[in-house]
Amino acid sequence: MPDWQPAPFKEYRWIVADPQLLGGKLAIRGTRLSVSLILECFAGGMSLDDIDQAFDHAFPHEALPEVMRVASDAVLGIGSATAAVGDGRLCRMATWSERRRRQASIVSFTTNSPPLTH
Repeated sequence: MPDWQPAPFKEYRWIVADPQLLGGKLAIRGTRLSVSLILECFAGGMSLDDIDQAFDHAFPHEALPEVMRVASDAVLGIGSATAAVGDGRLCRMATWSERRRRQASIVSFTTNSPPLTH
């Protein structure tokens, strides 16, 4: 299967979404790194140098603007950040920010305290 190429995601050059790669999660072209993994690394305080060291320089720095654009679109609700899963269904990508907001509203609801902020 040397000629196989993952399906591009929308009009992106570096972002792909193909059921044969990472189960359809949004991924970085030419790697097995998911967009969500890279975003989680940044959200956890890792620098680009830290990511390079952790993943043996597999993350192409040229992909960073597209990774951020996917995250921004997901948070702002511009289009929908979706990825195909193995059986052809589409699933919405939950960003770190969305998960954090959900956690904050659950905490607020259960404790009657103000929501968490960044």
